[in-house]
Amino acid sequence: MSFEKHQEEVSEKMKWVYAKLAGQATANRGMTGRHLMMFYKGCVEPAMLYGCEFWAENARKIALKRKLLSMQRRVLLKVAKAKHTVSHDEFRVLAGVTPIGLQIEEKVKRWEDKEEGRDAAESNGARREETLEEWQRRWQDT
Repeated sequence: MSFEKHQEEVSEKMKWVYAKLAGQATANRGMTGRHLMMFYKGCVEPAMLYGCEFWAENARKIALKRKLLSMQRRVLLKVAKAKHTVSHDEFRVLAGVTPIGLQIEEKVKRWEDKEEGRDAAESNGARREETLEEWQRRWQDT
């Protein structure tokens, strides 16, 4: 499967997930932010990151990166219960969710470390720290 085909399938899946999430977020006074975040972390994020070790190079293209960020934004606006006027950077900080591009890079680096035989726990900690430092740098630049 090509990356573009994968991207289309994930995009369609996320539209369906978003519709379900939007319905649940408003039904019966809405789900709490904690429940919506569990839904995001357990369903949306894994679907978006599935197999990224193999298609990550394509995700670096600006147009495709925008699609990924757009999908993440749509769902996280419901999770954070934020207005659509909130900037990309602000609502990710409010929701406490790393931008999807940085998550992809982190996952790919951890996979490369595993292939090189590095200790998984050490790799996970080091790569997470790198990701958070990059996210902080980007936040300060905005």
